[in-house]
Amino acid sequence: MRILYASAVNIGTEKGSSVHFLNLAHALQSKGHEVIVVARGRPACGRANGLRVYSTPETPVPKAKTLLDDLLLILMIVRLTISTHFDILYHRDIPLANRWARLLGIPSIVEVDGIYVDELRAAGMTEPVLRLYRYREMQVVRGAHKIICVTEGIRDQLVSRYGVHRNRCIVVPNATNTELFRPRSKSECQRQVGLKPENYNIGFVGAFQPWVDFELLLTAIKSLRDQNIPVHLTLVGDGPKYEEVKQQVKRHGVTGSVQLTGHAPHKEVPCWIGAFDVTVAPFKRIRNERIGLSPLKLFEYMACARPVVATALPGITETIQAAQAGLLYPIGDTNMLTQHLLSLYHDVGLRETMGRRGREYVVKYHSWNSVAERVESIMLELRAKQR
Repeated sequence: MRILYASAVNIGTEKGSSVHFLNLAHALQSKGHEVIVVARGRPACGRANGLRVYSTPETPVPKAKTLLDDLLLILMIVRLTISTHFDILYHRDIPLANRWARLLGIPSIVEVDGIYVDELRAAGMTEPVLRLYRYREMQVVRGAHKIICVTEGIRDQLVSRYGVHRNRCIVVPNATNTELFRPRSKSECQRQVGLKPENYNIGFVGAFQPWVDFELLLTAIKSLRDQNIPVHLTLVGDGPKYEEVKQQVKRHGVTGSVQLTGHAPHKEVPCWIGAFDVTVAPFKRIRNERIGLSPLKLFEYMACARPVVATALPGITETIQAAQAGLLYPIGDTNMLTQHLLSLYHDVGLRETMGRRGREYVVKYHSWNSVAERVESIMLELRAKQR
C-alpha cells in the first residue's frame, strides 16, 4: 500500500509524540508499504531512515498549536493527494484531513493519544481558548473511517464529547523500540552515566509535565533518606515544569539525593534506564484518570528489564498486572509509594524477576512491529470495504 502518513508533531524534536510517529512509520515501511510522511520540522540525521519526508515550514508556536500550522499541513496533504494516488491516509491531529480524504474516496485513519483540551486546561489555558481548541479537536476526529485510540478512556471521551461512533474506535496501546531499549549491564550503564553502584538508584525518564506528580515522588525520596536508605533519584528529561521541580527539590531538602539531568538524547536514554535499580511513573489525577495512560516510558522501562513503580491508573494498571512487572499505588498515596520503593530495595530477586517479566511482555505485545501489524490489518480491512 501507498500510505500518506501525516502529523502535526514536530519530528525535528525527540519528544514522545515524535518518537512514536517515526517508529510506527518505520515499522509500516519495514512491512513493504510505501510510506510518505508529512509533518512539521525535519528529522535529525538518520531518523528518516529511508522515509520520504515532506516538511512544512517552521512557524513561531506558542503553548497551543497554531492555525497557521494546521493550514500548512492540510495544504501539503491536498497538494500530494492531487498529484499522487494514495491507498490510505493515516494522520495525527490534523483538522479537516478526514473530510478531504472522503472527497477523494480515500479511507482515513486518525490516531489519538490524548485529549488536547485537557492538556491545555492542565497547563492553565483560559476557557475562551479551550472552546476554540475543543472545536478544533472535534474537526480532527470527525469524518474518520477509523480512529485508533491508545487507551480505552480516550475512546470513551471521544464518544461522549464529540459524538464519535464507538464502533469506529479501536484501542491500540503504545509501544517501544525493543532493539534500542533492551537489557544492559547495570554496572556498565552506571559507569557510563556516573551513578554510584552502592546507592539505591531510582529513575524517572520523560517530559516534566503538569500531570506528573514530582511532589509526591520527592516526598517518598525524603522518607527513604530519613530511614537511612542510600537512595539516589535521577530525573531524566525536561519540559514546562523543569524549573519548578528544581525548586521542589530544594524545598524538600533532598538536593544531595536527587539529580536532574536535563534533556538526554533519545539514543542515550536506554543507558540511563539500564543504570537504575527501579523506575518510576508517578502521575496525578488531572488529565489522566478519565482517559487513562499508555506512556512510552512505561514500555521503555519494561523493555530494559527494569521493575516499575507506578500510579494505579487505567492503562498502566492493566499493563503492569498483565506483565507482573511492577508495583502500583493509588493516586496521591505517598505511604504506599514509599513502601513499594522500600520493599524493592530489600528484595533484589523480586526486582530481577519483575524486570525479566516486563521485557518478555513488551517484546510479545508492545514492540512497534506488533503495533504496525494491528494498524496494517485495519488498513487492509478499510481497503477491502472500499472496493
